[in-house]
Amino acid sequence: MKKITILLAVMSLFCGVQGALAHTKEGDKQIRSCEEQLVAYLTRPEVLKEKNLGGIVVIQFQVNADSQMDQLRVFSADERLNASLIRQLLGKKLNLTNNEYRKTYTVRLHFQVDKS
Repeated sequence: MKKITILLAVMSLFCGVQGALAHTKEGDKQIRSCEEQLVAYLTRPEVLKEKNLGGIVVIQFQVNADSQMDQLRVFSADERLNASLIRQLLGKKLNLTNNEYRKTYTVRLHFQVDKS
């Protein structure tokens, strides 16, 4: 299977307000770590393969006390895409350095069109 390039930009939200996490060295390390972990869990959803589509999908989740992703929401109009991403990510563990549980993370997933 071809490698799929998924670019992630992670922003953290604290009680609905953007936090300053990304503006510190520790925040930058955590963002890269989170990106790497999410990329390891994701494969290109079948609906995107079938239609050879790319684009940006926004997801939102929390990390529970067991370091697992939960309260996962996908903001796309395609229910098959939403279900695929939820199935791939729900319950997966994320090792974050700040150990702040129940914080809401918003992530933009960039899926690229397969040009082969």
